[in-house]
Amino acid sequence: MESGLNKKVLLAIAIASLSGCGGGGSGSGGTDSGGNEPTPDPLPTPVEREEQSEQAPTFSGKAADGYLASALVCLDLNANLKCDSDEPNAITDDQGNFTLEATEEQKAAHSVVVKAIAGQTIVLDNPDETIDKPFTLTAPPGQEFISPLSTLVAKALKDNPELTPEQIGRAHV
Repeated sequence: MESGLNKKVLLAIAIASLSGCGGGGSGSGGTDSGGNEPTPDPLPTPVEREEQSEQAPTFSGKAADGYLASALVCLDLNANLKCDSDEPNAITDDQGNFTLEATEEQKAAHSVVVKAIAGQTIVLDNPDETIDKPFTLTAPPGQEFISPLSTLVAKALKDNPELTPEQIGRAHV
């Protein structure tokens, strides 16, 4: 029991310390949670869909570590934290906004993944340069604002499946 409490206290400290971060720049997120340099995944081409007689359902969101322009975004249908070619995907606009084709059920059941791409993605805190190192952000299913904080919450939920996002959010107060 004490070990679980210690994990929650450490998580609360980590979330509280990151909640004041104002975003990144080219140095943000260069390593994964294990301290290893991430290996870039092959990037899928945004899915081009034939025009349909009915408008496909969509939802919009925002990618931020400082707002991220030209980052790849996908709905991670198979929970592998990668943007696979068969998953709904898009590239963020010049303000970090994205729109994905997905049903409300898909949105509620699957996480959004943001892949910041070295040499392509721009952190709008430093709009004249692309990032040097790739990084990945995610959020719990149903979330539309993807950031380092939402990534920590998603990891905490994975590590503590008995908790809800609301419980994790209250833990840092």
